[in-house]
Amino acid sequence: MISYGPNLGLMIDATTGEAHDAALRAFLRGVDGLTMPAVIDKDLNAPPGSPTSGDRYIVGPSPTGAWSGHAGKITRWNGSAWEFFTPVNGWRALVLDEGVEYRRISGAWTSQLKVGNGTASTSTTTGDETIVGGLGVGGAVNGGSFARFAAQVGTGVYTVATLPPVGQNGDMALCSDAMIPFGLPIRCNGTDTAFTPHPFVPSGAVLYLTDWQGRQQLHTNSRTNLCLRSQEFNDASWNKSGQGTATLPVVTQDAGAAPDGTTTAERVQFNRGAGVTVADICTIAQANISATIGQRYSLSIWLKSNTGSNQRVMIYWVGVAGGTITNVVTVTPQWQRFTISELAASATIGIQVGCRVTYGDAVLDLLMWGAQVELSAAPTSYIPTTTAAATVTDYTLSGATFTLATAPAANAILGLAMKGGSVFYLGSAWRTQNGDPVQAAI
Repeated sequence: MISYGPNLGLMIDATTGEAHDAALRAFLRGVDGLTMPAVIDKDLNAPPGSPTSGDRYIVGPSPTGAWSGHAGKITRWNGSAWEFFTPVNGWRALVLDEGVEYRRISGAWTSQLKVGNGTASTSTTTGDETIVGGLGVGGAVNGGSFARFAAQVGTGVYTVATLPPVGQNGDMALCSDAMIPFGLPIRCNGTDTAFTPHPFVPSGAVLYLTDWQGRQQLHTNSRTNLCLRSQEFNDASWNKSGQGTATLPVVTQDAGAAPDGTTTAERVQFNRGAGVTVADICTIAQANISATIGQRYSLSIWLKSNTGSNQRVMIYWVGVAGGTITNVVTVTPQWQRFTISELAASATIGIQVGCRVTYGDAVLDLLMWGAQVELSAAPTSYIPTTTAAATVTDYTLSGATFTLATAPAANAILGLAMKGGSVFYLGSAWRTQNGDPVQAAI
């Protein structure tokens, strides 16, 4: 008689001489499928159309087709059919499309995220604390020691830019400039400003925040946005110009949702007319920002197409890299931040957006927001301005407690990271040990 274990539901014993080859094969497939489980998705209700052997999913709450009746189970495609494993409390799985570990608690898959006041803890029930995942210093994927099973790629040290474009699932590489999270990242509640993500903060650790801007490093040194009226393009700080056959740009204030969700994006319409010479130009610009020649500045602006279609837009980065750099960029119906980092070649620099013959479309209808000019080697998170340049210091550190100047938005993720360390090839991309795509430290 074959006996099945209470945890995996697979064969653990059988009577000597009994035919148990089918149960043994199921056992071996189960070990392969459930050891260090990393599932592709946990919300699908219908099986994907073209699975690859070994693909694993957590079945969604209302399954259909071949998944019908298996809600919440881990399923694995064995090359010809879906196999199902019924989870019990305590099981863990990394959900690759979210980069978040889930645990089976009280009969449900539970993300290791819990909203609260921002003190990290290994407990999931202490007060109203917020924790993400279970990775500490030298942590591991899927609650196990990933590095023991990973094959290192070569013997050298890579940068984010030089990582091999394609690896084998499970490959490990050393990356000198990757932002490697450690400790317990915190999900913010929208009001708290003081956080202790780890009981000690080693030298060289950086604080990072993931919100509507993506993941960005926070800084203890002050940062300044030198661009005035950074999201008020109707203001006189922004010069509107129509030359030749062009008309003046038309600005509509607070015409759309900005990247941060507020209704503060400006609609700007450009028309260079029927002219066919370079003198026919329609632009909006702030190009009189004082700069120190030879210092590196980062200039940036958020743009979005207001027509529902892609548009070709001219951006002049004024006064940098020996003169003016002209870019023609494709602006899509999704918000994008366009940036450049260059040495100042003039005592005044700035940003100019619009259209000109051979430089972009003749007629443009854009949403614009968040212009920033800063003395920095790389663009940093956005600082809004009004009548004057605005300076912020993101946080102060006392002991192991980080106190932020302003409370992060609700559901933003705050965490610590070190520059450089091991990265892993998982799910067709290089990722850090907590499943996030690899990003260079600023």
